Amino acid sequence: MTVGLARPMGAPAKQSLAPVLVFALILALTASVDLLTVWQYRSGTFEPFGFAFECSVAALAYGGLGALISVRAPGNRMGQLMIALGLAAAAQGFFGALGALSDGLGWTSWVTDVLSALSSACQRLFVGGVVVALLLAPTGRPLTKRWRAVVALSAAGAVAVALDALLFGGTDGGVRVGLAASILRGLLAVVGMSVLLGLVSAPLCLGLRWRRARGLERQQVVWVAAGGLAGPGIVILGGSLDSAGVLPVDSIDAWVHGSTVWGLAGAALPTGIAIAILRHRLYDIDRLIGRTLSYAMVTGVLIATYAVVVTAVGELLPVSSSLAVAVATLTSAALFRPLLLRVRTAVDRRFNRSRYDAQRTVEEFGRRLRDEVDPDEVTADLLAVLGRTIQPTVLSLWQPPRKS
Repeated sequence: MTVGLARPMGAPAKQSLAPVLVFALILALTASVDLLTVWQYRSGTFEPFGFAFECSVAALAYGGLGALISVRAPGNRMGQLMIALGLAAAAQGFFGALGALSDGLGWTSWVTDVLSALSSACQRLFVGGVVVALLLAPTGRPLTKRWRAVVALSAAGAVAVALDALLFGGTDGGVRVGLAASILRGLLAVVGMSVLLGLVSAPLCLGLRWRRARGLERQQVVWVAAGGLAGPGIVILGGSLDSAGVLPVDSIDAWVHGSTVWGLAGAALPTGIAIAILRHRLYDIDRLIGRTLSYAMVTGVLIATYAVVVTAVGELLPVSSSLAVAVATLTSAALFRPLLLRVRTAVDRRFNRSRYDAQRTVEEFGRRLRDEVDPDEVTADLLAVLGRTIQPTVLSLWQPPRKS
């Protein structure tokens, strides 16, 4: 007998060259920023733009993955939004690098102020756009009609804070707008506060999406949340290592380290969104979490066992240290596989329930198959097992005609 699993295929969407062209512009801006920063640093007379690395990583991550989403899933608006975020990050780095060059060469102060204001505006637009992306990911649409207002307010707030940086420049001077400047700035500040509303609402929105989703859609939401949480986790880990003295502090290496940490943190969210949209059928985050926890727990137990055995053998028996190390190593090696199997089973029951349930279903089907003799019962049971474990969209079973 042959089992066929099929999924309905939709009509191919029209491809557009716009995402590729915008990404080419992002590449050009990023390359110019990096080359200019390297030249400024090697010259020894210019102070390079301090956020060049973070801007480059964010531009390539958001822009590249957004272009890939636009090509592979053109109906999902997340691709367009991520390309726009990549362009904003590239523009921030470009104007920032030019501003550092202007300041180093002693150009007219207003030119430096304008370039700094443009860089700051792009930065604020990028941060506000990330908040909007969290509210729309992974489908590219608001959760419900009521959530459209939150998305619209967050987008308006991102534009408002960007305009505030462009027109007033914060502490950098910026471009002035005349007598109505104070009134306009007050209005922009009020509208800009809505970005905080979106930032606070984003975790709630993801939680509601996860609760309402089922199956693969739930896995998509988990990947987005994992990408969003990985960024702060990387920053906290980098700060902890820096505070502990593991990483350099008072050298150019410390600046590079800080840039690397923030760059990796910025690339975490677009990576999670891209996996959720493009490759969610190939990855199972519950399995990754389960495997990570399993090996972490087993590693901890084996390290503790090794330390206890080395100490005990060294204290109780008058033998050399090399023999104690050998005994501890053999003990840890003997415990590894049975301990890993037990821990993995226990973790799968909690974090990877779908795989655990599917495995038990297949085992029960194998036991029933030994005693079942009716072909129709076997066929019905097989289809039921495949439906529960694989969960295909379409399931069919072909059987050759029986000989009379």
